[in-house]
Amino acid sequence: MTCGGFLANGDFEAAPVIDMKTVRELFEAKVFSLLREKGLISHELVDKIRSWKHTGFDAWIGPPISDMKEIVQIGMYTVRSPASSGRLVLGDGP
Repeated sequence: MTCGGFLANGDFEAAPVIDMKTVRELFEAKVFSLLREKGLISHELVDKIRSWKHTGFDAWIGPPISDMKEIVQIGMYTVRSPASSGRLVLGDGP
């Protein structure tokens, strides 16, 4: 999401202030909706995750990040695997 956009005449127009909690909740709802539509997660598991103090969903709404070192660190974090493939085990269950 950007902090604004360019008009047809080339002028930049800033976006209105966006509430971080609302963005996070909308993102969370969309992800869970997509997973439910594909049958990849149950309604019970969604409810369980939403009951956790830290669900893993977050949003950054702050000043633009311009430091290249920080940008690279964020990029590396976002492409990092959430679990080591060496630690994953295929079970016999359904």
